Amino acid sequence: MSRNLRLVWLTAVGVMFLIACGPISIPLGPSAVNPQPGIQMSGVIEVGEKARSGAIIFAVSEDGTAITKLSIRLNDVTCDGFTAGYLRGWVGDVWRVPVTNGSFKGPLPALGGEYRNFTVPSLKPWPTVASLSTVGAIEGSFSSPTEASGTITIYLAIPDFTKTACPLGTFRWSAPGN
Repeated sequence: MSRNLRLVWLTAVGVMFLIACGPISIPLGPSAVNPQPGIQMSGVIEVGEKARSGAIIFAVSEDGTAITKLSIRLNDVTCDGFTAGYLRGWVGDVWRVPVTNGSFKGPLPALGGEYRNFTVPSLKPWPTVASLSTVGAIEGSFSSPTEASGTITIYLAIPDFTKTACPLGTFRWSAPGN
């Protein structure tokens, strides 16, 4: 059998197979997992040597379209000479990061709010930032309706300093639902 005739024969067999079997669905990648509306998520931030421990808490909006009510807690944190035994930064309902196809990415304010036992032994040349409200970033995706993970870039707003922020770093986080 010639090469061209064999090619025509194999094509015909393939077409007949597809007609007999019907449409075939081939997944092109992981499907989007949307979050459970109204759920509160909490988990850990892998802060390495920058702090003894880190925690992340946030909520999914009631309609499931955004991340809101973010709270970050760090224990025994150090950043270029600044130290704090405890730091908690939070943003309320006004801060929203849209969830699209199970993923989210958006700006994050420099963390400030509640400090305990903090010291600034020497003034370091921390960067002056254009806006303390958008200097950091958070991104993540849902692996199930009640579990998410991603990365977070944290800057610390130093008490009594305007428009300066200490860059803590970018870290991985994971949060199963509560």
